[in-house]
Amino acid sequence: MRLKEKKRILIVEDSKFQAKTTANILEKYGYLTDIALSGKEALEKVCSKQIPDLILMDIELGEEMDGVQTAKKIQQIRDIPIIFLSAHSESAVVEKIRFITAYGYVLKNAGEHILVKSIEMALELHDANTNARLYLEIIENSLNEVYIFDPHTFKFILVNRGARENLGYTAEELKNMTPLDLKPEFDLQSFRALLEPLLSGKQEQIVFYTVHRRKDSSLYPVEVYLQLFDYRVKKLCLALIIDLTERNELEEENRRKDQKLRLMLEALPNPTYLINRERRILALNQAAKALGAVVGDYCWRSIHHLKMISPVAREVFETTGKPLPDTKCYFCRADEALNQRQKENCEVKVENSVWDTWWVPVDENTYIHYVIDVTKYKKWKKK
Repeated sequence: MRLKEKKRILIVEDSKFQAKTTANILEKYGYLTDIALSGKEALEKVCSKQIPDLILMDIELGEEMDGVQTAKKIQQIRDIPIIFLSAHSESAVVEKIRFITAYGYVLKNAGEHILVKSIEMALELHDANTNARLYLEIIENSLNEVYIFDPHTFKFILVNRGARENLGYTAEELKNMTPLDLKPEFDLQSFRALLEPLLSGKQEQIVFYTVHRRKDSSLYPVEVYLQLFDYRVKKLCLALIIDLTERNELEEENRRKDQKLRLMLEALPNPTYLINRERRILALNQAAKALGAVVGDYCWRSIHHLKMISPVAREVFETTGKPLPDTKCYFCRADEALNQRQKENCEVKVENSVWDTWWVPVDENTYIHYVIDVTKYKKWKKK
């Protein structure tokens, strides 16, 4: 069982007796303690290797720095929760610490129960604040666009940096805007209808595609993920937006390449195939179709009907319908072509024919496989 790590409390108190008394109380409740008798000593301890988890700061520290001045300097160095200790409860005390990020103050004669409870609450609140800042930082620095808005008024509550930079709007401008200002394909009625399944509880998430309009009126395609979450007593809507510009451009580029490749296949008079590393036929031309080859099938089955693979591989495939790993024709040089990124060639004898056979890599996982019947040439050359 993992023991809970003990918290370290730094007691900043110019009275050595009072500091030791407070330390004894806290150690009785399982805290580690350290004592600083001046503001200067407190700053030195905060900068040491043993950083305290919380500071109990006496407001009146003598002639050098008082507790408030010391706290200000500490907060410029470390994010440590500070509870002020005071022998007085006048409004002047509250006014002194009003501009310090403090976790309250405790009267010195309030009793150990109040002191310990104040420390527990301050530590829990600091952890919660730290987590909240972490979440906000993650959202703010996300590469995707993140929006939080009211699902009834549609007013933006938070728009992260990724969204602001892509849209061209400032955070101040976005405060007075709604998703409808960014989504020209929606009006008030259609957007309410879109959110209805979320608000009624019929769906936990809505995913859809649309376009966003930037400040300069340019448009870009987006994929939108919407979901509701509870924040205190109200519901808010979280929108995660993915800019599809690069993805769409890449898909269009691949589509054009694929189209050119298929046109090239059709232009070749000899049987030609586009095959991946798993030996699946991705595309073929009419000459290949005439030989009975089929898109989606394994080349060693569709082209050679299992005749060119090993007897063991053939038996396993005929028995189970599934190929052994690395099943291929005995003469196949596709792996060499793909791994070395250069074309490979050899002559293959099939029954009474001789085929000049080529493997030409297209990318790291795809190659063009084409064959030329050189039987007549070989006979002529022999004669």
